[in-house]
Amino acid sequence: MARAITIRDQRGVVGVRAQPAPTRAPPWAGVRLAPAAISAEWRWVALVTLATLVLIEIPYLLAYAQAARGMVFVSIWAPHDFGVYRAAMREGAASSSWLIHDHLTAEPHDPAFMFWPYVALGKLAGALGFDFQVAYHVAEIVARATLLVSIYLFCAAILTTLSRRRIAFVLITFSSGLSLLASALGVLPADAGATPAELNWPEVSTFVVLFTAPHLMLGLAFLLLAARFYSACWSAPGLRQPAAAGFAVFALGLTNSFSLPTVCAAVAAHLAALWLRARQRPPSAALLGAGAVFLAAAPFLAYSLFVFGSDPLWSVVFGPQIARLSPPLPSLALGLGAVLALALVGLPAFSWRPTPARLLVLVWIVVTLTLMYVPMNFQRRFAFGLHPMLAIIAAAGLEPLWRWVRRPIGFPFWIMRPALTFAVAQALFGSALILYLFSLREVSQPPGWIEGGVAGSLAQPSSAAPGTFQPMALKDAATWLATAMGPDDVILAQTDTANYLAGFVSGRVFIGHWASTVDFLAKDRAMRWFYSGQGDEDAISLLSANSIRYVVYGPYERALNPSWSPSGGYLQRVYANADVSVYEVTG
Repeated sequence: MARAITIRDQRGVVGVRAQPAPTRAPPWAGVRLAPAAISAEWRWVALVTLATLVLIEIPYLLAYAQAARGMVFVSIWAPHDFGVYRAAMREGAASSSWLIHDHLTAEPHDPAFMFWPYVALGKLAGALGFDFQVAYHVAEIVARATLLVSIYLFCAAILTTLSRRRIAFVLITFSSGLSLLASALGVLPADAGATPAELNWPEVSTFVVLFTAPHLMLGLAFLLLAARFYSACWSAPGLRQPAAAGFAVFALGLTNSFSLPTVCAAVAAHLAALWLRARQRPPSAALLGAGAVFLAAAPFLAYSLFVFGSDPLWSVVFGPQIARLSPPLPSLALGLGAVLALALVGLPAFSWRPTPARLLVLVWIVVTLTLMYVPMNFQRRFAFGLHPMLAIIAAAGLEPLWRWVRRPIGFPFWIMRPALTFAVAQALFGSALILYLFSLREVSQPPGWIEGGVAGSLAQPSSAAPGTFQPMALKDAATWLATAMGPDDVILAQTDTANYLAGFVSGRVFIGHWASTVDFLAKDRAMRWFYSGQGDEDAISLLSANSIRYVVYGPYERALNPSWSPSGGYLQRVYANADVSVYEVTG
């Protein structure tokens, strides 16, 4: 409603003018993202990224050097998962199709559109003539670099000051929780579980993600880019930002489709919150950005619902068998550690008059925590992205704390400053440092194998780090089996042996991975019974019922039964080296 303004001069009233009533601007009006980083800022990003890549590369170089001791390096983090990825790479390289089989279970089944990054990597490695292990490691380096740059782009979209951007970048990249540190000090609470949260739930630590598989690293990178481009839609008119947001979500679906429900729910909640707050229609770019996110995610969500809900094998493999439940809230808080505490400290300053980009961070945290505890099998998967969002807010809490620690003080309080600085650094980065030092020890003095009495042979595995290294003799056997097996042949071996072999052969293994083998526990009992050497007739029935053509006896099987030997004439040895024998089923 307009109001009248009386205009006066020295002679009195001159006239009356109507002034329009002020209108309330929407919360996104006048918001601009931080300007493009100057060259000096990006030089800092490049140097920190390069230093981080070199730091993480050191354990891998030490691991590959163990080949001189007759050991083949597989993977530092979750080596059993690498068997799944290598199998997808091998089939991708060998076939023109993008559909693959599950090579870690014996049941015949139809192929599906699964493990897409590794299928593509396998096709690329096959076209270039690269070894799959080399291609995988190069993909790890590329994925780490992509994630680190994406982290800073996300920080720059949310935080306008250079100091907070850098603080947030360091917190996201290197901070970890307190579970691993508490476990190392022997003070882990009894209700926190036997495994520290940072190791059991890698979603709570970006530093742990940097050590994991390429698809997780790329998935987190594209998730952060999707949030960055969607938040920019509220202040950048046009089609560029919505298109970028849609592309990032599409790439996220290719690398880690489990995160798509979180992205869609966070965008929908953010759109609704700002719409209701302003009580007027959001900018067209914001609506286009949200629409691009939903459209890009729809095909992947629909396909996942179809395959995981109706396929007779994949619905079992990715159903109740691999339930990923969220940790109890105390364990989650311990896993997030000092980052969570700093986020609570910085929350008031961060949320004061929030921009759309900052509100997206707040909404994302609320949506993530809500989804993490809904009654579903994949609760833990919804935590992807929680740690970076909390670290963004934690940067607002750490900056004033750091200024307070470094303020000029007199004697005797200055004596406490180094101790306080060390305590803060230890709380934020202590678990990450322990994890890094542990990985160095693991690969420089690998405890996974006990040297045998014969020079150059490896007698039997210990239980310290199964799968991180494999004996060269097993790789030689795998190379022979790759030429002898057909796509319908099945191998019976101990789980660790079979997991490694599945990445080489065109056929399948009877039991190879707890999350990729149908009815894993029953098959594990059957496998152990077979190598106990009891009952030829029942052994023949087991082999026949599962279409098993080859039986392997190597270091892992020798650990189950050192005196096992085939009897009854239904197994014929067709390959042997110093430590591994392969038998073909003839009866």
